[in-house]
Amino acid sequence: MKEIKDERVIYIIPPKELLSNVKKAFKKTNLRIIEEETRSSSWFIRGQRRNLTAEVKLSYEKKKMEKLEVLGEIFINKLEIKVIGEDSLVDRFKWNLEVSLLRCLG
Repeated sequence: MKEIKDERVIYIIPPKELLSNVKKAFKKTNLRIIEEETRSSSWFIRGQRRNLTAEVKLSYEKKKMEKLEVLGEIFINKLEIKVIGEDSLVDRFKWNLEVSLLRCLG
């Protein structure tokens, strides 16, 4: 059994686009979404399959950043991830998430 936690801040990308890419990682790993909660500025998703559970929280705010004023208000997203399960499945989910986020950012 393996557990990973990851937390990162992602700038500029609209949160709904990030959320869409997170869901792609769930789908690629065959995780069934068993809980999805939406609030005004955050989302929580829990997915599960045999020997793997993943929880993702995405929250955001929109504000002007020093040295980036020329862009106006930008999205500041906080992505929190917790994955527990069989080693190979945890690694597969993490890989799928990284690839999905890279497509989004690139």
